Amino acid sequence: MVLSDSIHAGHRKRMRERFLQTGLDGFQEHEILELLLFYAIPRVDVNPLAHRLLQRFGSLHDVLAAPVRTLTEVEGMTQNAAVYLHLLASVYAAAPERTYHQLPLDSPSALCAYFQQLYAYENREILRLACLDERYYLRNCHVLAEGSLTHVSSSIRTVVEHAVLDHCGIVVLAHNHPNARAQVSRDDLISTRQLSEYLKTLSITLHDHIIVGENNVISMRDSGCMPD
Repeated sequence: MVLSDSIHAGHRKRMRERFLQTGLDGFQEHEILELLLFYAIPRVDVNPLAHRLLQRFGSLHDVLAAPVRTLTEVEGMTQNAAVYLHLLASVYAAAPERTYHQLPLDSPSALCAYFQQLYAYENREILRLACLDERYYLRNCHVLAEGSLTHVSSSIRTVVEHAVLDHCGIVVLAHNHPNARAQVSRDDLISTRQLSEYLKTLSITLHDHIIVGENNVISMRDSGCMPD
């Protein structure tokens, strides 16, 4: 038992030192998971668990995106470790909220970067509304609706309520396509046009509609799809 603990301790120390020297350069996905699990499951060889997680979910990204309850179904996965991995994804997604309050979202590239990070570990489709001030600084980002992987819906009234309460004249709509490429659908074009026309009557500008896919992101304004 003492020998086993010593072997694991030596392995963990070498992994940590390697990370401190090179960052994650050269680390395979199972090694990254193993490194993370060191801090949630002490004094246990977590290498087999890292491989089981990747075998079950397919990639490091999908492991971090998995619900806590689903993670704990994997042999050797503790509740604390599952919460820890899920927390990492949640913290990563929350970071844009703090960063982008200090930066203007005044270009399609800035908006795409913001929402791509925000949706990075979402495994369900979510419709969001970003409320911006006159200088395109973020005031708030609201979840309008949550749905299945293929459908979300929200009312124009909800959009207007958020815009009015945040005292903003510029809004940006965004939704994601988990496990699929981002593309502008006919429904996207129709709903975006309807919302834009109604908001104009209230002197509110729908500046853009961002669609985030599994491996790509689209700005409808940058694609020439936004109504005039």
